[in-house]
Amino acid sequence: MGLKLITAPTPPVIPLAELKTHLKLTGMTLTAAEETEITNMLEAARVQAQHYVQASIGAQVWELALDAFPASGGAIRLPMGASSITHVKYIDADGTEQTYNSTYYTLDDYAQPHWVLLASSQSDWPTTDDIANAVKVRYASGSATLDAAVRKLCAPIEDDVSEDGDHRLRVRLTEGALGNLRRHAGAAVSFE
Repeated sequence: MGLKLITAPTPPVIPLAELKTHLKLTGMTLTAAEETEITNMLEAARVQAQHYVQASIGAQVWELALDAFPASGGAIRLPMGASSITHVKYIDADGTEQTYNSTYYTLDDYAQPHWVLLASSQSDWPTTDDIANAVKVRYASGSATLDAAVRKLCAPIEDDVSEDGDHRLRVRLTEGALGNLRRHAGAAVSFE
């Protein structure tokens, strides 16, 4: 099994103006380099938080590759959560790529984690060629709009003032913040 990020979220997932308010930098003029640094720090925090909760933060497209469909009509687990399925493709026993009819499967986005299930009209998945990555499920995950709780938890950038008065920004993901994010992810994996 392999998971590939096809389309990453467009940074920043939190508007720069909101980050500036969080950092108490409103009214200050920042250079382009400083704004880029803040955006990059937020992206680093988003990636770390997303890895921790194993759920997409920001709108993304993922592709899951399997060597075969699950046996006996089993379900396909979708890492990172899913909001929709783009397609299910597979290499058939003759070596030809096929797109599985979307009426033959459904997305279960109520369960945690999310799953691809066979439709009730189907008894089993099609037979695939015996090759690596014979099945590929492409799906959308996350949301372009993050709710306030997730935005706050994904912005752990602090203004660290040194003894000589210099300001230095740093990313600080505490266990408490990550635990809160984990609890939130359990309630809504794709943060919609």
